[in-house]
Amino acid sequence: MLARAHTPANTNARPLSYRGAGALQTPNMATAKSSEGTINDALGEVLSGFGRNWRVRHEDTGAMAGGRRPDILVEKGDGYPLIIEAEVGNHKQAEREATLRLGENLVGGHPIHAVIALIYPEQLRQHSGKTLRKAVEEVPFEYAMLTLEADATQTRFPTRGWLSGDAKDLAALIHRSGVPASLVDTLASKLAVAVNYATNTLTDAFPPGADLGLAGIMGQADDTAGQTRRMAMAVVANALTFHAILAGSGMQVEDWRGRSRAVKSPQEAKQQGGFSSSQIREEWDLILRVNYWPIFYFAREIIRAVGIKPASDILEALWPVAEQMIMSGAAKSHDLTGIVFQRMIRDRQFLASYYTRPSSAALLAGLAMPTDGRDWADAKALSDMRIGDFSCGTGTLLSAAYQRFGMLHEIAGGDPGKLHANMMENGLAGLDVLNIAVHLTSSMLAGAYPRQPFAGDCLLTMPYGSYAVQGKNEGISVGSLELLREDLEARHVDAFPVMEAAARVAGGSGDQRRPAHEYAHKVRHA
Repeated sequence: MLARAHTPANTNARPLSYRGAGALQTPNMATAKSSEGTINDALGEVLSGFGRNWRVRHEDTGAMAGGRRPDILVEKGDGYPLIIEAEVGNHKQAEREATLRLGENLVGGHPIHAVIALIYPEQLRQHSGKTLRKAVEEVPFEYAMLTLEADATQTRFPTRGWLSGDAKDLAALIHRSGVPASLVDTLASKLAVAVNYATNTLTDAFPPGADLGLAGIMGQADDTAGQTRRMAMAVVANALTFHAILAGSGMQVEDWRGRSRAVKSPQEAKQQGGFSSSQIREEWDLILRVNYWPIFYFAREIIRAVGIKPASDILEALWPVAEQMIMSGAAKSHDLTGIVFQRMIRDRQFLASYYTRPSSAALLAGLAMPTDGRDWADAKALSDMRIGDFSCGTGTLLSAAYQRFGMLHEIAGGDPGKLHANMMENGLAGLDVLNIAVHLTSSMLAGAYPRQPFAGDCLLTMPYGSYAVQGKNEGISVGSLELLREDLEARHVDAFPVMEAAARVAGGSGDQRRPAHEYAHKVRHA
């Protein structure tokens, strides 16, 4: 179900019945009442099954600095723990205790940025043992999330009233919580500053008009306003960040002597005088021999084109913020480079490029893929699922849908990482007219499971503007709308003059020019 916002329910309602063993069961009112702590234990046990990398503790006096005891503590892999403060039927007390938890620290120093105030229905007290756990899995709760912003202000979701949903809906909210939105905004601003600084460094070495070859690499003119150069620096920043993610994941590459080793961190290429661009390029060469062509190929060519000293200065300018993105955990789950890319687009009306906000993308993904209505545990059925965005931009919408897909499979007890290679090759279709957009989309999707290589033709740069076939000017192409051509199913090359002339498939391991009708047929029948 989808969680709903409403005002507090009547806590004096009749005893709650729940689904179990194929029939409705009514609690035995004569049994001893379960305590709030017992209900917390049951909910903690239920939630622990909804996240593969979650550590769920309940009523743990050793969790918080100062010996305080949270009702339920959920520690996830992103480094941002979440607390649930629960009360039976007492909305004010639950929210009061949740508010007090914000800003407190766990033992070990992790601050609490998010707390959920949760209301148990009174009827849960009538259950115990296995029936209590079953009831906790199925009854509707009321809850609200409180978050602490960078300026120490608190925000509440929803702003008024309470959400309503079962344990799986609650787990979905926990999955979606993570890096504070204010930190994402701060990092995006820092990345924009770093990209602009790197662009100025590049322009100091190569004034506007100098032939760097960026037009060929980026697929667009090296304009005097500097837009293409800023995009190029965003590509390098993105590759540098993803390089660090791969190094942190322990990805293995084969060096030039044929020996297997872990990817070296970009930090290892730092020398006393700055970054060694040749060492970075060499490491990207090794990664490219394995996978991730759309992410590293453009960045490598840019570094190669600008030369050793400018490249070293550019990497030096971009690395500090890339390192901050890695340390914060934001780089794994937020479209930071995409946010910056949107800010850098000056000709939005010309390109009709109005990009989807991450919050809007998450809402659309949630509406399209509710928690019920499909067996999210069935890996075989899910492997046949198709998700497409035919104007993917920086991949925000496609990435939100894919994150939702993986989250629901994980909540159902599955391992979404095992579906990644197939989804990248067959399940996800992303089309855009800009090479940089395809680059950023690829990094967003691949970053979901960075240790899982993919070899599929998941993304396509579509032709846009005037085109020629066999040296003759044929007309104007309009990007993904070319897929609506009535003759697109014909296999004769003349039926595809636009796509055969300019379409490029950005697969995981290489730039593949192939008969466009093969890819078009695939995405049209998704």
